[in-house]
Amino acid sequence: MLGDNPDRSALIELYNPWTKDSKAYDHSLDPGFYHLRISWEDAVREGRTTLEFIESQRKEITPLEFTVLYESKFPDQSQDSIFDMNKVNNCIDKPDFDASWLIISCDVADKGLDKTVILVGKQSKDNGKYIVNQIISESVSENVHIAGTINGLIAKNRNFFDKITVYIDRIGVGTGVVSMVREFVLQNQLGVKVIGCHFGEKAKEDERFANKKAEKYFRLKDLFEGNMISIPKNKDLLRDLSLMSWKPSSKFKITIVDPDKSPDFADALVYFTWGEDVYSGGGYVSVG
Repeated sequence: MLGDNPDRSALIELYNPWTKDSKAYDHSLDPGFYHLRISWEDAVREGRTTLEFIESQRKEITPLEFTVLYESKFPDQSQDSIFDMNKVNNCIDKPDFDASWLIISCDVADKGLDKTVILVGKQSKDNGKYIVNQIISESVSENVHIAGTINGLIAKNRNFFDKITVYIDRIGVGTGVVSMVREFVLQNQLGVKVIGCHFGEKAKEDERFANKKAEKYFRLKDLFEGNMISIPKNKDLLRDLSLMSWKPSSKFKITIVDPDKSPDFADALVYFTWGEDVYSGGGYVSVG
């Protein structure tokens, strides 16, 4: 209905910030909206409550409830969240570095509203840190187009890096993309390693993780907590990371719970840090 008279209408959203899986959270990241947060400090300053009452409530309710109801902030991490968003935000736009290892990853769109997401970046052979320099996303799932984009990135960068590794989701339609990129690499004798990633495979630590997806998501969690990765400030990626959660399976192993909307950007970042190759001393060794 706002569209009937857009010049004289406005959308107002009034909410307690309980969950990031909401339009309210999406709009909180959108610079097109004017944001007004009213916290307990404002209420005390205006005489609507007292500091003594606020401190009594801090002791009575959980930290998450206090964050939402009195600080009026979206919680950085719930009990079942994978990522602490404070630590993720500390890893945004870190200084770039020179590296001889280029990494390209791709989460291939499957259906519906999914997006194909391609990440381009580097890993340092000195300290193992990752940096994502570029995020490409589009609503395309046509294998030839996706493979062509990846092949173009390989050709563009082949003379600037000693090593290039490409990680591609090989679940469903992604299998065809893996084959096409491998064919391009072999035909042109590029020496690029192309790895097909499958979340459903058995984890190396199979007593702890239900599958490869859980294991690799928790590897990414460790990278953020160790300040071993830098990502661009991308609202779609940050939203995906904030919504990822986990739960124990029937066999008490960690399993990943996806949000309602496919986490294409988070999945692409997990592929980017898949970790099949790690620099060790005189060369790269396989750890997958």
